[in-house]
Amino acid sequence: MRRNVFVIILFGLSAGYLFGAGWSASFQFRPNSFSVQTLERDGQTFTIINPERNAVPEHSNLQIDYVRETGKPILPCWSFILLIPQGMKVGQVRVTEDGVTSIKAEYPPYPAQPPVPVSASELPPLVFPEREIYQGTQPWPGERYWISPVGIKSGFRLVNIVIYPVRYDPVNGSYLISQNLRVEIEYEPDPTAEFASLTGKQLKLFSAAVKSIVINPEDVSRYAPQERSADFGTYDYVIITNSTLEPYFQPLLNWRRRLGYSGIIRTTSWIKSNYSGRDLPEKIRNFIRDYFNNYGTMWVLLGGDTAVVPARRARATCAGEIGNIPCDLYYVDLQYSWDSNNDNIFGQYGVDTTDLYYDLYVGRASVDDTNQVKTFVNKVITHESNPPTDYLRRILLVSGYLWSGYDETQSNDSIANITPSGWSDVYIENPGNTTMVRDSLNHGFQFCHMVGHGNDYGIYHNSTAYYSTSVISGHNNGSRVGLINSIACYPGNFEYKDCLAEASHNCATGGALSV
Repeated sequence: MRRNVFVIILFGLSAGYLFGAGWSASFQFRPNSFSVQTLERDGQTFTIINPERNAVPEHSNLQIDYVRETGKPILPCWSFILLIPQGMKVGQVRVTEDGVTSIKAEYPPYPAQPPVPVSASELPPLVFPEREIYQGTQPWPGERYWISPVGIKSGFRLVNIVIYPVRYDPVNGSYLISQNLRVEIEYEPDPTAEFASLTGKQLKLFSAAVKSIVINPEDVSRYAPQERSADFGTYDYVIITNSTLEPYFQPLLNWRRRLGYSGIIRTTSWIKSNYSGRDLPEKIRNFIRDYFNNYGTMWVLLGGDTAVVPARRARATCAGEIGNIPCDLYYVDLQYSWDSNNDNIFGQYGVDTTDLYYDLYVGRASVDDTNQVKTFVNKVITHESNPPTDYLRRILLVSGYLWSGYDETQSNDSIANITPSGWSDVYIENPGNTTMVRDSLNHGFQFCHMVGHGNDYGIYHNSTAYYSTSVISGHNNGSRVGLINSIACYPGNFEYKDCLAEASHNCATGGALSV
């Protein structure tokens, strides 16, 4: 592969306010953070231009992405989330360029291809470049930005903005890179905006979350929803379960109250009798919306597997394959119905309106019986009150084979790059047997990340299931439990009885605290 290295570093971000009701920022670039690579596909030679690592300041909340419209050039772009005032929407937008660097491309840009499921055994035929772009007379993309509709996160109004500093010039066969892009946005009243208010506790918790994701955290306090009192009292923490499991979750609720949180347990039968909706999931969502708006609720625990607390299944499509997957985000993304056309297909891309922001926090204790509830509650209370201390700063990073030519260690390396000072990172690469990872976890790790392909009951290196349901009974880490996370496809499929995540989560002799 031939490499020509040119770099563009985003070194400055200055922000100010326009017209008293707007936002502006300048994004400046230097030619030293992009590399141009050549690649071949089906006898055709193309180029791809990539930003180098650390091209964007970490503190800026800018995210590197790629334009991936099928048949059109794959080009890097940057996105960020902008917090806007209550009752407003984005009006006029101006993006101006000051200076441009031209980088000659020996071959045309690689055209974006349709998404392919990871499980596909081979790639579909190459989609060739669009003539209108590759043989056109104007740089592409023609627009310098894209702005999403307003989304709502916990009453805060957010818009996602994508800027395009890199374009392709088909006339000269070159990449054009802006030296400076200035973005200026004006706000205007939104007649459809709904009044938003939060309790003082909600405001404190959710303000911190919004500050962590927006490009203008300095505006959070002045653009926040109005603070209100809770007219009917408050329930910070709510557990939803059935009447059989309810008394066994009571010790967890008592523990939350000892920590200073107000809370309550509501059964699915009580919710079914007191709230409207087409089915139980919609009634549960309406209940959560009521408690968020009127009782100051911030956290919801779904206390049970899907036979206890049902999951809403959301539509997922990829390369012609259609599926419906359990999605607990439905319960706490409280805007819209998730079924705009009332066809009982939820979260359908391009059809149903969703903004995919959590308005409050949800977790699921995927338990089936009273013994599993006892195990879960004991793990949580012990971990939060008096855990062993010898493992709390240890992280296990496991890497199994993914694809030919792909560096499967890169995601674990990126995690190791941000672990706090004083933590110990332990690597296992290409685990060669079925018990190595389980035995390592038995020594105690606060966090573990596993890379590999996976099905409902295992995560694999090649054909070896290096962590699977068949070895869970050998866990003896006791109270040294932590969080296990994985990029594998199906081990967290809690509709399967019982998937790997549930087996480790419900292991009475150790395993995981959460997955």
